[in-house]
Amino acid sequence: MARALQVISTGGMYGAERVLLELSRFLNDNGWDSQILAIDGAGAAPLVAAARRMGMRAELFGERDIGAWSGAKRLASYLEEHSIDLVHSHGYKPDILLAASGQPRRRVCVATCHSWYSDTLKMRAYEWLDKRCLRFFDQVVAVSDEILQDLLGNAVSAMRLSMISNGLDAIQPADQARLVIRRQLEVGPEELLVVRVGRLMATKGNDLLLRALASLNRSDWRLAFVGAGDQQPVLEALAASLDVAAKVRFCGFQDNVADYLAAADLFVSPSLQEGLPMVLLEAMAAGLPILSTSVGQIPKVMQDDHDGLLIAPGEVDALHAALARLMASPWDRERWSAQARRTYAARFSRGAMGGAYLRLYDDALQRSQIE
Repeated sequence: MARALQVISTGGMYGAERVLLELSRFLNDNGWDSQILAIDGAGAAPLVAAARRMGMRAELFGERDIGAWSGAKRLASYLEEHSIDLVHSHGYKPDILLAASGQPRRRVCVATCHSWYSDTLKMRAYEWLDKRCLRFFDQVVAVSDEILQDLLGNAVSAMRLSMISNGLDAIQPADQARLVIRRQLEVGPEELLVVRVGRLMATKGNDLLLRALASLNRSDWRLAFVGAGDQQPVLEALAASLDVAAKVRFCGFQDNVADYLAAADLFVSPSLQEGLPMVLLEAMAAGLPILSTSVGQIPKVMQDDHDGLLIAPGEVDALHAALARLMASPWDRERWSAQARRTYAARFSRGAMGGAYLRLYDDALQRSQIE
């Protein structure tokens, strides 16, 4: 039985972490031994705990274990000790650590590029270094056409590149989740709850969402931000300046996102850049009316005015108009939510994603044995 290791540096239990868990489960069900290694970050311990609850082997490297050189050495030792045949990295830090330890010359290395968040000079430097490290990997997977083209433009060989859409099996909410969460958030029975799930980062467009909601000619809405990030103080100050602070809740990181989706009336993703956010697929599976910007792979997943509404990124007026339309038309909300659920079921299951990775793994391993 071939042995794979999924490696991730994680800031929380978000999209990439869900992909990793779904993929590892699929591989273990289909002839591979897939293990998980989480490297520091706020999401590392929750990810390891979630993997172990699913019966998978998972380990944690804490921050003290991971430095620029010591981290590469420890990762290399771990791969040797556990007889890993193929290592699959998710994110710039494990990509760089694998390259620094010379692993692409010693074993099969696969990387999935979920997205880059280049909103600071430090992160832009990491992105630049990451793309150069990826040139030496056996296979590099992009989750969107946009990321694929970016990698091609940075001299990653087309022979080593693939595009695989994210997929998942929807998590069911707890009993009475809608009632419990709406009570916690103090949402009235006639109010519409808008839910935004994801990291609170500048590239997520959350400031535009606040401005668009504040400018609506109606007050029967509430907004819940589910996720953590360094932009929270900025967003809290903006909500106060727009005089809507009482209508906005910052829920922080939550491991029961399905419960918040069950409580929601609208799901909004105003991001300026994305790959394919897993939570968008979860919202589709939950049958939520969706408003999203047309970034990354999202326009390949959702059809405008069919599975929901798509708008151009960065345009607060378009966001305002789309929100007004969604809130004014229960018929449209019902139509879009039903179609979104059908689209998810047909195209974005765990099996569809896992099967594509399984073929990639088998091909990469066979080529390495021939070489």
